[in-house]
Amino acid sequence: MEEFSQAKKAEAQILQILTSHDMPVTTYNILAANRMMNPRGGIFKSLFEPENQDKDIDLEQVKADILKKFGEAVKTPEDMAKAQKVLAETAENVMKTMVDSQEVSSRDLRDLKIMHQQIALGTRMAKEEHYAIPVLVADELTNVQLKIVRGKEEKGRVDVLFETPKLGKVAARFQVQGDFVKGYAVSDSDRTIKELKNQEESLKEQLNPDEKSWSMDFVHSESLDLNRFAKEKTSALAGVDTESEAYQVQTKTLYGIARGFLEQIKKMGQELS
Repeated sequence: MEEFSQAKKAEAQILQILTSHDMPVTTYNILAANRMMNPRGGIFKSLFEPENQDKDIDLEQVKADILKKFGEAVKTPEDMAKAQKVLAETAENVMKTMVDSQEVSSRDLRDLKIMHQQIALGTRMAKEEHYAIPVLVADELTNVQLKIVRGKEEKGRVDVLFETPKLGKVAARFQVQGDFVKGYAVSDSDRTIKELKNQEESLKEQLNPDEKSWSMDFVHSESLDLNRFAKEKTSALAGVDTESEAYQVQTKTLYGIARGFLEQIKKMGQELS
């Protein structure tokens, strides 16, 4: 009930997320958006909770399949849409199994409704290249927020946000402007920032295969607020020709940066765990 009470005090950013994606401002949708944007939450934690285990569904195998699917999908919007569809179908199957269970409680039904709204919101957000991606970081299933923001021609931006018990809160932003890539990473964990700094050359190789001019800053901030990044409003570029060569080059560059950073984070998580 406390969560429902908090929904009445929803931040303006959450309401903006719902209205900008044509989602009614209802209590369930507010709760779904809050969980969706929570770096420690997301649908993945709800979907793979131990109490959702069912003898008819091997959730560990399902989890492994979804992790692999999303890992391979960070290439194009089309691949990400397919991965999102698989996640939606998986969630629907899990929810149906739980509803059919004789032990389902009213709280379970409430959580299932919120999960259903999370799927709907996630599908709509993905159309604007704003994704919630499941990534295994230091053996912890993590809800990584990935946002691709396109500019004119080959310009664009990549935002990556997540939080884990071992790496702390991390926000990274990479700006692409023609032949120049400028990025920064912020964390409330001094150890994480030091490790990222130590891996800058490896990051550069992973994120910048075309050898563009490169600049990267690393900042330790104990007061890092991921919500400020997650709920930041961005404007979609109108009139984009998705068949143009410039769009294809931009897609390859931006998604390549996102995929490279996520791979580096997974590797670092293994080393620090």
